[in-house]
Amino acid sequence: PDGTGAYITFNPPSFNARNCPVGLDEKPEIDDYNPFSLYPNPTSGLVTLTNASGEYTQAFLNDNTGRTLASFDFISSKELNVSSLKPGVYVLRLRDTSGCARAVKLVIQR
Repeated sequence: PDGTGAYITFNPPSFNARNCPVGLDEKPEIDDYNPFSLYPNPTSGLVTLTNASGEYTQAFLNDNTGRTLASFDFISSKELNVSSLKPGVYVLRLRDTSGCARAVKLVIQR
C-alpha cells in the first residue's frame, strides 16, 4: 500500500485447522505437521504404519499408474503385508480425521 487507495488485508480464521504440508515424502519424519511414519522402507514383506496423533486414519496403496491396490483404515498403527506385490515403487496415501494428509513413497525390494 502506498497510501493512495483503500487497503484491506484478509486473513481468514483457521478454526483449529492443522497446517499440513502437501507433497510426496521420500523419508518422512514425525513432527507436529507430519504424525505419520512408515518402516522399514524399503521393505520386502511387512511394513508398519503409525499415526503418532493416535487418530483414525484412512490409507490407500497405489501403484505407479495411480491404481489403488489396497485401502484400509487404522487407529494409531497397522502392519501391512506387501510380500505379494512386485518389486518397485508404490505410493501410500494417508489421511486422518483432522484432515492431515500425506503421500509417502514405499519401495518394495526382493
